[in-house]
Amino acid sequence: MIPGNIDDKIKTWLNQKLPDILTSLRLVKVISESKNPDEITASAIKIIQSMDTNIQNAFLHNLGVLIAQEVAKAQNNILNWSDGVYIIE
Repeated sequence: MIPGNIDDKIKTWLNQKLPDILTSLRLVKVISESKNPDEITASAIKIIQSMDTNIQNAFLHNLGVLIAQEVAKAQNNILNWSDGVYIIE
């Protein structure tokens, strides 16, 4: 999708950091106590899917912002347009 290997780096980074971000949001105690990234992500997805649509949209927007901020930090605070589009997709 993106020339070079930047998309692979972003995917790898997201796989490593997303559970930490979801845990820090403390959606439920179970997520905060788990150490398994797949369990954390699956639990968070279930909780988000059960939210009211308006709350879910707001939550996902804020989650996207947090993820974009973390990706930018990982890239020396540089997040170009194509990186942003990839994250959103």
